[in-house]
Amino acid sequence: MRLVTRVDHAILFVRDLDAAAAKYRRLAFTLTEKYTHPWGGFSNFNLMFEDDYVELLLPVEPTERNLSRFREMDRAGEGLKDMSLRVPDSPSAQRAYANAGLPSLPAADIGRPVTRPDGVHEAKFCVVYLPVDRILPGLSMHMIQHFTPELVWIPESQTHPNGARGLTRFVIAADDPAAFSKTYAAIFESTPALDDTGGVTMPAAQMRFDFTAPSRLAALFPDVRFTAPPPFVAALEIRVDDAARARRVIEQAGVPYRVAPDGAVEVPPEEACGVVIRLAQP
Repeated sequence: MRLVTRVDHAILFVRDLDAAAAKYRRLAFTLTEKYTHPWGGFSNFNLMFEDDYVELLLPVEPTERNLSRFREMDRAGEGLKDMSLRVPDSPSAQRAYANAGLPSLPAADIGRPVTRPDGVHEAKFCVVYLPVDRILPGLSMHMIQHFTPELVWIPESQTHPNGARGLTRFVIAADDPAAFSKTYAAIFESTPALDDTGGVTMPAAQMRFDFTAPSRLAALFPDVRFTAPPPFVAALEIRVDDAARARRVIEQAGVPYRVAPDGAVEVPPEEACGVVIRLAQP
């Protein structure tokens, strides 16, 4: 078994959590309740899918880790900056980091309250972080082991009017895609493939990561103006049951979009907190 079994969740750093939640509700996503994590100094909403999710995260206290999040937003604005990678245990997390030549902090057992009809319960996790001075630019990571997944993947939060089902792809802009992808290839024990444009594609657990030069973004996403300096995540692709259905509900909400050549519905970064959202039918 691979050390990293799944991209557990993709994390968007935002400056106004309620405004971010309103944007994603307009995109016809169902959001969880708002969580506040006293141990981490941040608040968040989650968009839960079948076995992964998107987190909208607002740093609210000047902890050491949050200061690095503020610095990243100062560098490149809001956007998809971090991901949580699922592992079976903390030794697997530490070995995955070691594969990429990255040091890890000691494993930390943490929890957060979850309100259910029968009362308040505690969702429990073990998380293994990178030291703050080794957080990766553009797309950092941490490892997570779930002890109470039934308190995270709650059925009523997993049904979305746009038909969203799960994470499928990141498009990552980097000046040297081949060099930048090496850390991620080591983490995922994956073999990158170089394309004829100088970009790199690699499998990453249940997802695909595409690394591309910033000069290629105009061809991939016409009329989108990216303002962040590289490296940054340009697009997050989410699998939907029916792209036409997703288009209809977004159109009814008055959100601008385009239909890409492959039929995916693409929402521009200004409507999705700094990242293109692609709703793609398999």
